[in-house]
Amino acid sequence: MLTVFVRSVIIYILLALILRMMGKRQVGELEITELVAALLLSELAAMAIDDSEKPLLYSIIPILCILFIEVMISFAVLKIPLFKKIFEAKPSILIRRGKLDERELARMRISLEELLGELRLKGVGCIDTVEYAIMEQNGQISVFVRDENPRGIDHLLVIDGVLDSDGCKEASCTPAFIEKIAKKEGCRVKDIFLLTVDDRKKTTIIKKEGENKK
Repeated sequence: MLTVFVRSVIIYILLALILRMMGKRQVGELEITELVAALLLSELAAMAIDDSEKPLLYSIIPILCILFIEVMISFAVLKIPLFKKIFEAKPSILIRRGKLDERELARMRISLEELLGELRLKGVGCIDTVEYAIMEQNGQISVFVRDENPRGIDHLLVIDGVLDSDGCKEASCTPAFIEKIAKKEGCRVKDIFLLTVDDRKKTTIIKKEGENKK
């Protein structure tokens, strides 16, 4: 009994530290890789507590390996566009500039009843007042009402010095347009931490910290 108690305490402390390092999120906000990691961690923790005959290291080592993999994937997603496309979901625009996207609804397997229900939960009773409805990476739907958001939404053009092809396509912005903005700000595209443009073509630019200090 004492062995089970000690093993439980050790695994609890270890999991608490690992989940703290992975960041604070609710289950409904987890990315796919984070959800997989959480499920594996729970299985390994249960195995370590239930089977006292197996050495504790048989669970601790895989748990640490999962943490290492999760940290590496998170870093790769931030720095390598290809990894971002593979491991990170992108927002799906269900209503764009007041127009319902039927193909996107079908791709995301969302019925009209479900969409209308989500709008009602956001306090929106009429679909024709919606300018944008976006399914975010965590599965939640963001809703923007036309009269309350005259500028529409921001479209990502540059993230951490890298062009966002999806955002550029959505905003109909060419690389030449982005280069022109960077030149106007006295920097290069790779010196930009964040560049967005809204539906009225108003841009917002944040340079990288090193560039801002110049």
